[in-house]
Amino acid sequence: MEKKILIIAGEPSGDLHGAYLVKSIKKIIPEAIFFGLGGYLMKKAGVEITQDTTKESTIGFIEAIKILPKVLKIYKELKELTLERNPDLLILIDYPEFNLFFAKFAKKANIPVVYYMPPTIWAWREKRAKKIAKRVDEVISILPFEKQIYDKYRVRSTYIGHPLIDIVKIGAKTEEIYKRLGIDNEAKLVGLLPGSRKDEVERLLPILVKTAELIKESYPKINFIIPLANNLSFGDIYKIVDRSELKGVGIKIAREENNYEIMDLCELLIVASGTATLEAMILNVPMVVVYKTNWITWLIGKSLVKLKYYSLPNIIAGKEIVPEMFQDKATPELIYREADKLLRDERIVKLQKENMEKAKSCIGDIGVIDRAANIVGNYLK
Repeated sequence: MEKKILIIAGEPSGDLHGAYLVKSIKKIIPEAIFFGLGGYLMKKAGVEITQDTTKESTIGFIEAIKILPKVLKIYKELKELTLERNPDLLILIDYPEFNLFFAKFAKKANIPVVYYMPPTIWAWREKRAKKIAKRVDEVISILPFEKQIYDKYRVRSTYIGHPLIDIVKIGAKTEEIYKRLGIDNEAKLVGLLPGSRKDEVERLLPILVKTAELIKESYPKINFIIPLANNLSFGDIYKIVDRSELKGVGIKIAREENNYEIMDLCELLIVASGTATLEAMILNVPMVVVYKTNWITWLIGKSLVKLKYYSLPNIIAGKEIVPEMFQDKATPELIYREADKLLRDERIVKLQKENMEKAKSCIGDIGVIDRAANIVGNYLK
C-alpha cells in the first residue's frame, strides 16, 4: 500500500541529509512516495521537489527579513498541497523557524511529525523544546548532549549518532582525483570553503581569496581549490571574484560528485563554520574555521547564544581544537597567521588531528542513517 511522506529541508546541508534518509527509507518501505521542499540531491533521490528552498537559504536575522515574503508564499502553497495530498507522515530536517511553524499546522491536521536534524536548543532558545513537545511526535537526535535537554522537557527523542559518520567517504584513489581535476599530483593543496549559502559566500569568498594571496607569497608552490557546493554555480563564484584574480593566485574551482575526495587531498582547509567543519573533522584534515555576518545579526546572536565555542568540532570536543576566526578576527591577515602555523609546524598539525580523532569518536558509530530510517518506518506501519 502506497505511503505518502512530506519532507521539508530548507538548507543545502538538509538537502544532503534528506537525500540519504530517503534512500534508506526506500530500502525498508519500497512503496514510500516522497514530496516536499529540498534541493538537487533530494530530487535525485526520488523526492518530488515542489520548491527548491536551498537556493534561497540564508542565515541571520537581518538576512532572513529579505526573503520573508517568498518564504510566506512557499508556506501557503505547501499548506494547500498538504491538505490536498494528506500525507501519512511529515519529516522535518533542520530549518527550524519554518519547520516548527509548519509542524503546528501538521499537528492540527493529525499528521504524525518526526524531526530529523533537530533545532540546536543546546546552543540557544532551549525553551523551544516546549514547542517541540507539543508539535512533534519524535525527535531523532544526532548529538549526544541534545537528548538530555529533550528529556528535560519530556520530548520523545532517540539518539542515533551523527549521519555524517555514514556519509563522509573517500572512493577514488588519490592519483585518479588529481588526474580528474587536472592538477599535478605533486602539488600541495589548500582548500577554500566559503559556505553554501549565497549571502555567506559573498561575504567570505573575497576574504579567503585575499588570504590565499598571502599564503602564496610565503608558499609559492601551494595551489588552492574551491569545492563547489551543489546549490552554487561557477557563475555565482565569478560574480563575486573575477576569474583572472582566481587564476592569478592559482585557485581552481571544482565541481565534483564527491567533494570529500577533494577535501581529503588538502594539506589544510580554510572553511566556513557549518557542516563542512564536521566533514573535515571526520576526514581528519587540519582546518581554520572562519565566519563573518552582518554586525546586527552577530550582536543579536552573541546575546542569545550560550556557547563558549561556535564551530562544531570545538563544541563536540568541549574545547578549542581548531582555530575560530569569527567576525572581527575574520581578516586575511589574521586567518593567514593561523594557516601559516598549520602549514609550517607539524607538531600543531599532529595535535589538531589527535583532538579531531577524539571528537569524532563522540558522534556515534556507522549505521546512523539506517537507524533513522527504522524510526521513521515505525510511523508508517
